[in-house]
Amino acid sequence: GSPNRSVPGFFGGTTTLWTDVSGQYASGAATLTPTASAFTISAWVRPATVAWAQTIVLKQYAAAGWVAPFASVYLYLQAGGRPRCGVTIAGSLSNLSPGTGETAVVGQWHHVAMTWDGAGSPKRGLYFDGYLYASDSPAGTDVDFNALGPWQVSNGRVAEGMLGSVESVRVCNGALTAAQVREVYQRGEGRYLGQ
Repeated sequence: GSPNRSVPGFFGGTTTLWTDVSGQYASGAATLTPTASAFTISAWVRPATVAWAQTIVLKQYAAAGWVAPFASVYLYLQAGGRPRCGVTIAGSLSNLSPGTGETAVVGQWHHVAMTWDGAGSPKRGLYFDGYLYASDSPAGTDVDFNALGPWQVSNGRVAEGMLGSVESVRVCNGALTAAQVREVYQRGEGRYLGQ
């Protein structure tokens, strides 16, 4: 499926993907592959529900179909609204699923980001609304990026698509620092407050 419409984004233009039925999504260029050893993925999301787990953005592991481990990298909202992320290293999906912390509020914009620095300590950081939410250091240094696996926004493999809005999905080489993630959040903060 594809998104039913784009709606005006708070950064201007029609950059927001709005899905009002699970299963709608946008797919992007498979060739966009960040450096496997250091990258950042982020997005602004406004969930219409937090009743179930929802995919924000992922890079599909296989060129076609959902083949285990399903995603090279992903950002997600767990049921209840807590952020979650994962990376595949040496063929095995490693999840960072915090059980406590702030949660997304239905109808409000939130910034979610994941940083990966294979040489760092910690290697992986999960950020929510500009603050480090959780971090860890799974074994391995490079994420398995399949150059043919497409990027998916709001698409999960078993009714895990985002119900709500996703905007300003960014994939970049290099792991942003905590201060840089906070700056990205602060640049957008004033634009979504009151929406």
